[in-house]
Amino acid sequence: RLKEFDLPILGINAGTLGYLTGVEAKDAENGLERLCNGSFRVQNRMMLDASINGVYADTVLNEVAITRSGVSRMIHLAVYVNGALLDEVTGDGLLISTPTGSTGYNLSAGGAVVTPEAQLILITPICPHSLSSREIVVSAEDEITVEIRQSRRGPEVSAVATFDGREAVELNTNDKIVVKCSKYTTKLVQLDD
Repeated sequence: RLKEFDLPILGINAGTLGYLTGVEAKDAENGLERLCNGSFRVQNRMMLDASINGVYADTVLNEVAITRSGVSRMIHLAVYVNGALLDEVTGDGLLISTPTGSTGYNLSAGGAVVTPEAQLILITPICPHSLSSREIVVSAEDEITVEIRQSRRGPEVSAVATFDGREAVELNTNDKIVVKCSKYTTKLVQLDD
């Protein structure tokens, strides 16, 4: 929501891991003093732009998740990088994550943790029905396209795309999701301690 304003954000950890935070809740007052004293640095985190069939579009800090909907069976996805077929994934879905998103849903799906300053994109299958389908890391300059393929049980596919866990967009057979590095970054304040 704030991407166009280019504002630095200081996260205060009120949870557990705190990967996006600059200060613990119990130290918030001290952290704000350090912020006012200029004792901080700003870390740029890459974001991703995603579109569905060139119509619906969103920008994410963590990940684009393409998953089966409800109790439907496995979904079949074709994954392309820069127009070339990379893999066909059958399973519960696929994540396309930033380094920041590597510690969220990506980590839970068995993906790698990546340093937040890295400029790369992670493509992680969710519960793949294959022994050879593994996480792939591509350059931030690459464009990823995921096509929803017809299931063996019929033409209708029940899948959704979510963007940083927000609104779920229904997907149909032959829909294409295109994901690439955004021109926007999230600026996170890191205190100098």
